[in-house]
Order: sequence, then structure tokens, then C-alpha cells
Amino acid sequence: MDMYADIKWFSKLHFSRSVKHKELVTFTRELATLNRAGLSLIKSLTSLRDQMKEWVFKGVLTSVIEGVERGESFSESLGRHPHAFQPWQPRWRRAD
Repeated sequence: MDMYADIKWFSKLHFSRSVKHKELVTFTRELATLNRAGLSLIKSLTSLRDQMKEWVFKGVLTSVIEGVERGESFSESLGRHPHAFQPWQPRWRRAD
């Protein structure tokens, strides 16, 4: 069992809870910084997930990482979590 299994399970209990605006802003800013520094998307997402304190968002990021590793686009992986990324998702969809 992977070490994030409990986090993924916990995040599924909160499908109606969206990620806080402040968390999304911080995540977006840090993801952009890591991208500009030349890190791959997977490494950037993994780094951000490992620093995350909020359990629901950590579980969502774990799922997004797994989706990208399976070959999904970033926006497809985000699209599986409309409860977390709903206000931001349309912009990221166009960015793919």
C-alpha cells in the first residue's frame, strides 16, 4: 500500500468541499515558479503535495499526479476534481 492511500481515502470523503481560494492561489504561484525553474510537471506537483498541510488538497494532488503519470493531460487530471478546482479549471483547460 502506498503511503498516500489514507490521504486519498480521506479526500474522497470531502467531495463537496472545495479547496480554499488562498490554497489555490499559493499552489498556482508555486507551481508556476517551479515550472519556470525547469522542473517537470510531475516533480513540481510531487514537491507541492509533499509540502501541503491540508489533507484534502494533498489527496487531490496525489490523484492528479497519478493521472498525469498514467498519461492524462494536466487538465484532464484536474477535471476529475471539480470540487477542488472548479473556479480555476476552465483557465487550465485552455492552457493545455
